[in-house]
Amino acid sequence: MILKNATIVNALSTLEHGYIKIQNGKIVEVGTDCREDGIDLQENYVLPGFIDMHIHGTNGVDVMDGTVEALDIMTSNLIKEGTTSFLPTTLTMSKDKIKHAIQNVVKYRGNPKGSKILGIHLEGPFVNKKFKGAQNESYIQQPTISYLQELLDLADGKIKNITYACEEAPLEFTKFLVENKIIPSVGHSSATMEEVLNHVNYGLKNVTHFHNGQSPHNHRFPGVVSAGFYSDELTTEMIVDGVHLHKDVVKMTHKIKTKDRILLITDSMMAKGLGNGSYTLGGLNVVKTDTEVRAESGSLAGSILKMSDAVKNMLAFTECSINEIVSMTSYNQAKQLKIDDQLGKIEAGYTADLVVLDKTFQLIQTIREGITVYSSTF
Repeated sequence: MILKNATIVNALSTLEHGYIKIQNGKIVEVGTDCREDGIDLQENYVLPGFIDMHIHGTNGVDVMDGTVEALDIMTSNLIKEGTTSFLPTTLTMSKDKIKHAIQNVVKYRGNPKGSKILGIHLEGPFVNKKFKGAQNESYIQQPTISYLQELLDLADGKIKNITYACEEAPLEFTKFLVENKIIPSVGHSSATMEEVLNHVNYGLKNVTHFHNGQSPHNHRFPGVVSAGFYSDELTTEMIVDGVHLHKDVVKMTHKIKTKDRILLITDSMMAKGLGNGSYTLGGLNVVKTDTEVRAESGSLAGSILKMSDAVKNMLAFTECSINEIVSMTSYNQAKQLKIDDQLGKIEAGYTADLVVLDKTFQLIQTIREGITVYSSTF
């Protein structure tokens, strides 16, 4: 495959009137003024495929369903929003349910026409009751290495990210995650800034859905949000749907954390793509309206956001560049997962996972390993 007459966008560069030559699922050449036949992209943008590090479900299914059919539906639909790779994310439920969900991902053979699974994000059960949000309080557990080891023994190395309340955990827990090549991420936490920074010294790397489900910034009682702003070691997940974060908070966070420390996520759940009404999340009853999903407690319960819409919202809210979007949707994620030699760039040797956006930033095509798997024209 050859894509030509494209505006090729990387985190640090833009190549106009460019071409991309793809063979056997890999990019083999990138340049300008291609004389060979190819697909004319009419100067539309080509970006690395989006990587969603935090997502529970979509179109009526949830990772916790623990079925091949659920993962098939997720992968088939996520590709339509430009997400070429993702981390299916668990919830706070019984140990047996969590184990079953992990085993289901491990045995899943993949969907050649869908989004690829890069690993598992374990959100809960190691969360704080005060900031549990829509996590099921009945199953909240203390973060212990022994409990975690039971899950790791089943996961075949696929657990890549763990959200936990660091104030509930010994420092050795964070160190253990790092030693096992797992991203330590603070979330659903009442930690003080000092407690967070203590764990940063042991390898804490990320803040889960920044500002949501965590102790806020306060001029007398600085919390998780304060630490997220302060520490250059911490990346910050952001749900840019206009509901979880006010647009001015998005602007502020972008200014402080910069493109290099923001990960756009959806945190979407099964109601995405479906009508308004009642659904479940982690065994809790939730209600979807036009713009949001809430539990009976009033807490937001995930989102109905698409990655393609997160991109448009981020551009509108902050007036950031399209290059910055690459950082926040793929390059930073690839670095966090230590696969930035494979994904997150449009360069020779990289996997040909690509998205094509028109000049209004509307997704018009998704390419997975050199094969067009979604087009808005068919």
